[in-house]
Parts: sequence; structure tokens; C-alpha cells
Amino acid sequence: MLRKYESVIILDPDLSEQETEAEANSIADLIKENGGEVITKDIWGRRPLCYRINRKDYGIFVLYVFESPTGSNSVLDRQLKLKERVLRHLIVNKDKYAPDMSQAAREYATSPQIFSDPAAFGEAFGEPESLEEALL
Repeated sequence: MLRKYESVIILDPDLSEQETEAEANSIADLIKENGGEVITKDIWGRRPLCYRINRKDYGIFVLYVFESPTGSNSVLDRQLKLKERVLRHLIVNKDKYAPDMSQAAREYATSPQIFSDPAAFGEAFGEPESLEEALL
């Protein structure tokens, strides 16, 4: 049975654009080798880290949405730990209620408007109108 997963991978910030693209494609190939299918690959670019990782203050963030058999993620997790250019990674099961972190949603989430109008956040990410709607 295939499940939908979401993974954010932080790459070494010293990589060039070509190296970043090559590394992102090699990770997508790892997902395919483990029986998965990449639905979305989104390179977010170089962003500041909340804390230093391996003496680095920045990282290149890459988001993957993919479908994979349930047992193959432990193999993928081990392979990502062995890659020297991967600073950190996280693989989570994407449930049907999770917001889509597409390009438009990400740009809106980082815009100043989100902080000036908290009600706009719920509109952008589909906040339920009532408690009954949230429980459905």
C-alpha cells in the first residue's frame, strides 16, 4: 500500500545551483529506488537556520511530496543520514488535513501581511469555520 509522505531536507549552503539541483535529483532517485514516486519537488532556496548545524548558519531547503510503500522510509532515512551534503532531514506522513506547502502558500506565509492580519492566515490555509467543520 502506498502512503503519501512529505519530506523537508536541508542541504549544505555552500552548494552551487547546479550542485543543488543535482543533489535534489539524486534524492528523488533514492525515493524512486525505494519504490516511491515523487509527486512534487520544490527547492525553497537558501534560508537562515534557527540554530547552527555543523558550523553553518544557512541551509538550502528542499521539499518533497511523494508516495511510497510503508516500510521503505526507514531505508530512505538511513540513506539520507549517510549523505554528507544533507545537514538535516525529516520525513512525515502527510495526512489529508495538512495544508499544502506549495509555492503560493509558502510565499503568503512569509509575507508581512500574515502578521498584520491574523484572520487572513486561516483563509489562506483553509481554517475551518466552526468546530463541527473541523471534526468532519
